[in-house]
Amino acid sequence: MSHDRELIRSFATRLFAFTRDGLVDYKGACDEYLEKCAEKPEKRRR
Repeated sequence: MSHDRELIRSFATRLFAFTRDGLVDYKGACDEYLEKCAEKPEKRRR
């Protein structure tokens, strides 16, 4: 992720993230992606 998160939040509508599962192409806001990532551990525990 970029070091300038405020800049990213102000204009990004699509993100590419390198994860353990491969490349993720996320169409949405940075904050939405971060929230989605934060939810994943909870879903895995169930």
